[in-house]
Amino acid sequence: MGICNVTFDENAYKEMLATPKAAAYYDRKSAVDSIQRGDRVFLYHTRVGIISAGRASEGVRVGDRDGDPGEEHFIPLRLDFRADPIEEPQKCVAAWEINRALGTTHSFRGTAFSISKEMAETIIRLLREKHSKQVGTD
Repeated sequence: MGICNVTFDENAYKEMLATPKAAAYYDRKSAVDSIQRGDRVFLYHTRVGIISAGRASEGVRVGDRDGDPGEEHFIPLRLDFRADPIEEPQKCVAAWEINRALGTTHSFRGTAFSISKEMAETIIRLLREKHSKQVGTD
């Protein structure tokens, strides 16, 4: 499952990485409702790519957003990979990298969408490669 929510709040990714969670808000809030405990989840940041990967540690929860009760639906995550798209873009996997590896032209649009097992495995492989390049370079 891929999650992208930059249209509502371009800084929402910071909260999603820090908490960690996959969240959707207001008219898109139900987009994450089908994610189940144990599902693999990737957070996608527009114009950057995949910024994190992990598994849902629980089912959907409902919270408040900016004082509006029930306007956030979120899934707590256990992250295996995470990278700040502004500070560490080299650790993120761009859409073109995924498409090149798979020979596809997938469009990463929408708040939440399902992906194939092959695509998920490819993203994990690319994340591993990018994160392993960073070991010892800081």
